[in-house]
Amino acid sequence: MDSNDEQYDRHYYENGLARLAQNSKRYKNRLKLIQEIVKPGRFLEIGCGKGDLLSLVAASYEAEGMDISSHAVSVMRAQHAFMVRHEDIQKSSLENGRYEGIAAFNVLEHLSAPGAVLHKIMNALKAGGALVGSVPYNAAFFGRIHTWLTNLNDRTHVSTYPPDRWYKLFMDAGFRRIELFGETNIAFTASWYLRGSLWRWLSLNLMFVCWK
Repeated sequence: MDSNDEQYDRHYYENGLARLAQNSKRYKNRLKLIQEIVKPGRFLEIGCGKGDLLSLVAASYEAEGMDISSHAVSVMRAQHAFMVRHEDIQKSSLENGRYEGIAAFNVLEHLSAPGAVLHKIMNALKAGGALVGSVPYNAAFFGRIHTWLTNLNDRTHVSTYPPDRWYKLFMDAGFRRIELFGETNIAFTASWYLRGSLWRWLSLNLMFVCWK
């Protein structure tokens, strides 16, 4: 199954489960993570939505965005000055070696062929560049229940794999170093990253950082 523009209309971004305030702890955590691992330079967010996170990133990077939704892109272009492409990452091309960092937060689970996209992302990174993002954590009791509920609510989820399969996809794409850890959240706004021995049992989302 391939996603299309009509699936990501105004309702998709404005229903109660999808709303995420720009000043939420979840966005602040994502921004901090990016700043910790990505060198200054060009930065692309795939699945940037209406640009709330990217507008925060733009204070420190040459920010670019890409999203499949014409609704989200039109809102973003009206509110922000940075470059945004209305494209499907599965069908678009990326310039090789262009970016210091690329983000894909809760994007890969929407793709019918995430492995092919990961190859594309890896090639688009500069040497030493990093991919950062998240997918549903389809493992352990809480993660499986959370993934089932989110899949039920969002029918565009087509690739909610367990962590070991994601790790292999990152390896197959050519990333030289991969870090996996967890995230737990409340009401899509409050968020905590989990590392150490407990993250595999308590996480709701799988976080990843992959270096070229």
